[in-house]
Amino acid sequence: MGSLLQRKALFPEERVRQKLLREMINEKGYCSSHILVERGLNQLPHLAMRASLPDRRFDLLAYENKSLNPLLLVECKACKLSERVLEQVLGYNHFVGAPFFALSNSKQVITFWQEKGELKYLQKLPSYDELITLKNSISKKTHFSC
Repeated sequence: MGSLLQRKALFPEERVRQKLLREMINEKGYCSSHILVERGLNQLPHLAMRASLPDRRFDLLAYENKSLNPLLLVECKACKLSERVLEQVLGYNHFVGAPFFALSNSKQVITFWQEKGELKYLQKLPSYDELITLKNSISKKTHFSC
């Protein structure tokens, strides 16, 4: 855990990232060893076999504790959250494949997911357990709905 939080927050975006990491680990139950920070898409194990990936770097990616599948992709910004920032994280998630993605700045976190073709959101960062419960709920609705 220490290595994730030891980086100096020299830039405003880095301060946002560090604050969110502390919240995820210390308050929301995310396992520090299952969070990647500022990595290129080509560094993700589940994308290793992809022939061509864009040269893009994401801010945070949390994995599920048991399956080690991507769970939550986060884009941190020092500026106001906008449609453009949402499009950016959607572009990254096209390759990552996390069921949840979030936008964060110094004032807010918005967590999104797709459900029955519709974009849903919460005006907060759910705890790890809340996301797993929500993921399971969505999976049941998708697999068993008539």
